[in-house]
Amino acid sequence: MKKFKLIFFLFIIIFGGFIVTLLYLSKTDTQFEYTFSNIFQIWGLATKNADRVITRFIPIDSIDEKDFGIAIKEKFDQEVSKNDPDCVYLNNLAKKLSKFTKKPFNYKIYAVDYGFPNAFALPGGVILITRDLLKTLKTEGQLVAIILHEVGHIELSHCLDSVRFEILTKKIQAATLGEIADFTVRFLLQYNYSKTIESEADEFSYQNLLQTKYDPYSLTDSFKCLKEYDVKENLSTKTTTNVIIDYFSSHPYLELRIEKFEEEAKLWWQYNKDAKKYTGTKNLETRTTFYQKDFGETEWVKFSTKRDKNPTTPNF
Repeated sequence: MKKFKLIFFLFIIIFGGFIVTLLYLSKTDTQFEYTFSNIFQIWGLATKNADRVITRFIPIDSIDEKDFGIAIKEKFDQEVSKNDPDCVYLNNLAKKLSKFTKKPFNYKIYAVDYGFPNAFALPGGVILITRDLLKTLKTEGQLVAIILHEVGHIELSHCLDSVRFEILTKKIQAATLGEIADFTVRFLLQYNYSKTIESEADEFSYQNLLQTKYDPYSLTDSFKCLKEYDVKENLSTKTTTNVIIDYFSSHPYLELRIEKFEEEAKLWWQYNKDAKKYTGTKNLETRTTFYQKDFGETEWVKFSTKRDKNPTTPNF
């Protein structure tokens, strides 16, 4: 048995070294300094998958999540008016995006005051969009990309997995559903997802964005808006990627996310040169969804040789 364990351990070390070497040799050229973000991301995927195997055995299921969602919605229904123009607009979008969801509950989005642009996903189909985010984004397509990112966190059970242990503890302590919901909201508003999980939500957003009428550039453009806000408000002092900081930061660098999905969008347009896609600047300004009003030719974009030329195959 000991000999078997030793052989298995050596195999893991050798295999890990092979993967790291392969990643190094196949890395994509980028305008930024070399970063171990991708390696850490793959390492995070392995450890996160192990964590998920463990947490999925915890007796908290989709029925519990639906109940938590109802309790969380009741909390925010008391604080945010259902007639709030931002909320009405966001939920009109949510209804149209529900075709990308499979979990057994209805999604509801709340516009909240938070002090800076951000979005949060909560168990049971609850999404919070800050009003500053609505001011920072430039098109409805960008907003849809952000919403789909948050939907991804819920559909892929990122929210529920992150609080399974805590929720089970609260249940054992005989906490009420309302108390558990309050705890869940407070916990997730301060919780930072790993690089791997953020990347999964990004990919969920992009793949579903392609199934809509919106411009594939909407996801990378939403990141650019956040980056512009970051620079404008001097929120970040980092000018180059740093290996140690890169590992411990909760999100992939915006620059890396921008680069990845910009190249993805370029490739899409290269293969769909006759397509037309919608942006939705006026829709966001007027809080009128594209599904309610198409503002005409100025909102539609086509393949552009200036914007879409020379794509490279992303390797992230």
